[in-house]
Amino acid sequence: MREPGARVAAVVLFPCAGGARSKGAFLRLRALGPVHLVLPREGGGFHLVESDDPDRAHRQAWSPERFGRADAAALAAEIRALGPRQVTMLHPRPGGRGCFWIEWAALRSRGAAEIDDGRARPLTPARLAGSWMVRGIGHRLLVVAEIVFACCALATLRGLRGPAPLFGAAARALRRRSTATRVTFLPFYPRSAAGARYRVHHWVERLDGVEGMRCRALDPAGSRFHAATFGRDTPGGRWLYMVAVFFRRLVQLFRVAGDDVVVVRLALFPYFPYGGPAMEALLRRLGPRLILDLDDAIHLYYQPPRGGGPLLSAIYDALRCPERVARSIALADAVIAGNPTLARYAARHRAQAVHVIPTCVDVERYAAAGAAARRENRDEVLLGWVGTPWNLRHLDTIAAVLATLARRGGVRVRVISSQAHQIPGLAIDNRRWTLEREVADLAELDIGLMPLEEGEEPASKCGFKALQFMACGVPPVVSPIGANAAIVTEGVDGMAPRDAAGWSAALKRLIDDPELRASMGGAARETVARRFSYRAQLPRMVALLREEPVPEDPAYGD
Repeated sequence: MREPGARVAAVVLFPCAGGARSKGAFLRLRALGPVHLVLPREGGGFHLVESDDPDRAHRQAWSPERFGRADAAALAAEIRALGPRQVTMLHPRPGGRGCFWIEWAALRSRGAAEIDDGRARPLTPARLAGSWMVRGIGHRLLVVAEIVFACCALATLRGLRGPAPLFGAAARALRRRSTATRVTFLPFYPRSAAGARYRVHHWVERLDGVEGMRCRALDPAGSRFHAATFGRDTPGGRWLYMVAVFFRRLVQLFRVAGDDVVVVRLALFPYFPYGGPAMEALLRRLGPRLILDLDDAIHLYYQPPRGGGPLLSAIYDALRCPERVARSIALADAVIAGNPTLARYAARHRAQAVHVIPTCVDVERYAAAGAAARRENRDEVLLGWVGTPWNLRHLDTIAAVLATLARRGGVRVRVISSQAHQIPGLAIDNRRWTLEREVADLAELDIGLMPLEEGEEPASKCGFKALQFMACGVPPVVSPIGANAAIVTEGVDGMAPRDAAGWSAALKRLIDDPELRASMGGAARETVARRFSYRAQLPRMVALLREEPVPEDPAYGD
């Protein structure tokens, strides 16, 4: 039990960026006393810096691979001199040799040690020994197993290239009697992911049977298996998912050998950075027309880092292929880009057959939910944001604006995500995202929020959150970055402020004027129906799949 008035120094170590989870743990620790961050020195090594800013902790996060035994010994002495009653290691994504030395330094500091990797618990010598076994020996064994598996997988794929054309010809000969155009979509994630639903499964439902086409989708794994392995974000889980997906995709490749068209969303073999697009190359040899669908800037982050020491890291670097996405684009017969930014990237590697088809929305379903939502006669105006925990960093760019508006009264901010979020000075209505309430939760909002940080990756986003708000008749307020700038017409179907002052003015205007919210919401719904609905884009998708001239794009123009 903490004594009244006792001063507790909580030392927070950030081995790597953890987004909302890092920030939430920081705010929890700040209630105990002054928070000291472990930050790199300019000349090398690490030191303690007292801070009251959770955003600074996130911005200055560092990789655990940089932290060694000498750093641990020096840091432990500095922590002992500080005299804390509690030392907390914040491990948003634990793993690797550096994490062990961070924990060793905490135990040597003689304070009450705690580890927080999403669940806070005491750190003991026994737990440290287990950490050494798992993160030290176990992590290296997993890296070795991954490299061995990668070599075997690449050898298998290259060995199958020889007989692939014969197998493809035989498969097409068996279905010559069928006049239907057979199309298979191969998504990057299972159906539980929004990208798989809106860019694959919803299209399959609408295209199957249109103009003699037969369409299907083959997921890389089941949603439950993905959540139990890759979704746990552990080295062992990722390795198991990678192995299982390889064998499942290999079977699927031969299942689609007799098809006319195969649409690959992002990549055939998710998060396999070795040896280039080997599966895509095998698919080309089998014979179907290959269309690559890009709705995310995976070329910016497709090469995940690996630890395991200098030798294993060198082997990993030698095997992986930084140009994997570019080579996939070059292999494809055509490319679908989710927005003009991604289309320009694809055009650098393929001069022709690059078409923009945005992530579409089922306007009828969203509009019905918007009409059923009761927004009138509420005491508060409800502002809302929706997205993954990783993207909460974008919401934090307007945290000060939201906190100031909340102090005026009559405003509530809802965050719809798989993880609760905190903003200092603001009581957030955290709503856990579920597929069943995906649309209903959005339809209850009065104003939708889509702020973005500056950068190449945010500029490559397809503006899907804004489109969801708009389809519900909810006026969006967005950062005019990338696709957002073309989706929202300032003052007509939404607001597009460029700085904090603009965000404050735009939100105040909408909060104070319910008639303006209603008129903008109606215009927003019309914009989506005319430019970004499945109905508006269906002729273009059909023409692309049937290899016919593609009509003009109603979303962005040609």
